[in-house]
Amino acid sequence: MPEDKNPRTLLAEAIRKRDELNTFIKVLHEMIGSEAQTPPDSGRVARQPVPRSDAQTSGGEFSDPLTAVYPGMFFGKTQTQATKLLLEKVHRPIKTKLIWECLQKGGLSAKGGKQPLANLWGILDRNKETFVLVPKAGWGLVEWHEPSVIAKYRKEGGRENDEK
Repeated sequence: MPEDKNPRTLLAEAIRKRDELNTFIKVLHEMIGSEAQTPPDSGRVARQPVPRSDAQTSGGEFSDPLTAVYPGMFFGKTQTQATKLLLEKVHRPIKTKLIWECLQKGGLSAKGGKQPLANLWGILDRNKETFVLVPKAGWGLVEWHEPSVIAKYRKEGGRENDEK
């Protein structure tokens, strides 16, 4: 056991990895349509309370969005779908560059072109019914805010405030 990690941290990491694998297996089963062929509770262990890791706040939100993402999380999704899923998971606005890093970590296979951050920014900006650029914070979901607040954000022109 590494000296720099305590047993609680190791347990939390092991449980997180197990949950990621269970999710990945479920996605694969759904893709090939073999959910019915899997015996119930095969290889599953009763879920125990997961100790909060340093990356997760008491409200279940993640202080570092990269810790909320696991390989394969965005497999087969568009950039818009993956970004919405990411924002729902972390519950806070995220800058374009960090969203791009999370999408890559999550296995998004979309090509970024010569300017992947600018392309992602444009995709999110065109999808105004789902995303809003919160000044000095990054992209958030429209559903998190009142219409008057969204109008104020858009009037302020958040383009200058988002570090691409």
